[in-house]
Amino acid sequence: MIRSNLSINNDENQQFNDLPKDQPRSIYQIPEECLFEIFRHLKTSNPAGFLAPSLVDNQWYRLTNKMLFESLLMKGYDWRRFAFGPQQWAKFFGEATPSDEEIQAAFSILPNNIHEILNRPCPVFLNSGKLIKDTHTLVYIPKYINETEFTLTTLGVKVESKLLQWQERKVPGYKYMLKENQGELKQNEPVNQPHWVLMPLGVLDNSKNISNLQKQTMVKNLVESSGSAYTIPKAIEAVAVTIANLVRIKEYLFGINTYILCEENIGAFQIIFGGSEPSGLTVTKSRSVHMVNIGASAIVRYV
Repeated sequence: MIRSNLSINNDENQQFNDLPKDQPRSIYQIPEECLFEIFRHLKTSNPAGFLAPSLVDNQWYRLTNKMLFESLLMKGYDWRRFAFGPQQWAKFFGEATPSDEEIQAAFSILPNNIHEILNRPCPVFLNSGKLIKDTHTLVYIPKYINETEFTLTTLGVKVESKLLQWQERKVPGYKYMLKENQGELKQNEPVNQPHWVLMPLGVLDNSKNISNLQKQTMVKNLVESSGSAYTIPKAIEAVAVTIANLVRIKEYLFGINTYILCEENIGAFQIIFGGSEPSGLTVTKSRSVHMVNIGASAIVRYV
């Protein structure tokens, strides 16, 4: 039985008592405050089942939606300034406004303790004395933008209008892009499923001018020291986070002359992304050599 701090008042209780014993009681006779408490308990005990009430009735949908967004308001912190979600993709790229159902589905992917995670000390930049919410960005990676598949190619098309128009680009949005379908890099391969990525606002300290293997080891060590599932980002995730940062605050995430290692490889070459500037983004490849402008980043992926 779910206990609530809220109680049904006497008049409403009398309505229940006046019903014949064999007649089902209407759920609508339960005060909205009590329903809210019931759904709050359901969200805690069974997050996956939390969305079910919203599919049953408009009143229940309104309550669950209200609770969802209430849970996303961090104390003393503007969630909308931090997270780049479905609404932001729509706003900055002039697409149709996402429905409440789409927004709710997107935010339901995040873990229940996301606020607690964001308020932990940053494990990436230990000497900063800052919290994760101050040193990372949280970006939603959709499967579609307005019914268009979310790929490296479509991202380039979307950001093209934000770049210098006098610059001639062979591939929209990119100053340089590798030829299609080399190794593990697939420019037109869609995202498998929508998810979020939590990514530091910069490369890992001391990750430049070391080999690719050493960069990968740094990320593995970060996992062990932080207890969080950090991993090297896929190219599309690095591009998406950079674009989100660019269109929101007009800044390039890693600076103009910095590249980061990506998960994909082409034979002995590792895919790198960066060199971002007003003339376009760059997706290229690098052997495992010591380069002063190639560093490592890491993401936590919420699926």
